[in-house]
Amino acid sequence: MIEQITSCKETYGCILVEESVKNANSGVLRCIVRGLLEKYDRVVCVCLSSTPSDFAASFSAEKQSKLVCIDLFSDVDGWRETGCNLSQFLSNPKSSLTNFSSKVAVVIDSLSDIVLYRNVSTACRLIRRLLSSKESPKIETVVGRVLTELHRSDDDEVVEKLRYYANVIVSIEKMPVGSKVVTTVEQKLSSGKVTRKVGACSVPRRAWAVLPIGCGHPSAVP
Repeated sequence: MIEQITSCKETYGCILVEESVKNANSGVLRCIVRGLLEKYDRVVCVCLSSTPSDFAASFSAEKQSKLVCIDLFSDVDGWRETGCNLSQFLSNPKSSLTNFSSKVAVVIDSLSDIVLYRNVSTACRLIRRLLSSKESPKIETVVGRVLTELHRSDDDEVVEKLRYYANVIVSIEKMPVGSKVVTTVEQKLSSGKVTRKVGACSVPRRAWAVLPIGCGHPSAVP
């Protein structure tokens, strides 16, 4: 099941990748992005947990040419006034996604950062707007990463609210043993039934480079 998800041959709407702090940067998100880059002419990544160059480093030059990164990591609060910041993006997310002639996928790395800087309602509202065929007709797939076990009092509530919008939830159970990551995949079917399967995802070594795990951006520290 997980190999089917990472290949992205089917369209799932919203995919949520759940990683605990100890299992962060498992490489599964980048495996999914690699599949999206095979399927779409353009994949837009909203970078909050790492710089665009760090995120793109996991992919070949050919794949990087199809990747469009929105850098919210470098100046998330807009203090430096060097480019797009989180407030600007959230006020009109589709303004960054209108120059495409075909369907695109959007990756948010990570939703936990949006919860940190704003709140879970803002993160949910963003997902809803991106999935809206009326507001964002060019967007076919939305993928978001969320960190669990952050020792917040509302951690479970945050995850459950984000899960509500996901058609597929990929939870990381164990970090790589060799090149395999053990995952649990939950899929909501149109019938209302939920399937749950445990499987191993093959993660190329290049995909699990050491990167910031999110929710620890320097500008978040007073």
